Amino acid sequence: MMTKSKCETVLLENFGLKLYFKNLTVTEARIKFRIKTKMIHAKLNFRNDRRNSQLNWICESCENSCIESQSHIMWCEAYSYLRDGLDLKSDKDLVNYFTEVATIRQELQLIR
Repeated sequence: MMTKSKCETVLLENFGLKLYFKNLTVTEARIKFRIKTKMIHAKLNFRNDRRNSQLNWICESCENSCIESQSHIMWCEAYSYLRDGLDLKSDKDLVNYFTEVATIRQELQLIR
């Protein structure tokens, strides 16, 4: 029997070409796939990384001492202004949001 994995939701889906591959550019579709498989740069997505565990996986973007998971990044107060006018249920908006967050985090050197 399989253990719980990052890709559990992907494994439960029906096999076949997903709509986001048709509706998004290649780069956007790759980002969407990274979101689905929890490969976005978030500390909890890489919980075995020694640097992340030394920081106790705490989000360095907000001041709430929250654990930095992918779901936390989606609702982190530090990035609330980026969500204005976006529908995060839309693949395009979700990809754009995570792209903007990644750019900010790269500039602030929060992605290691």
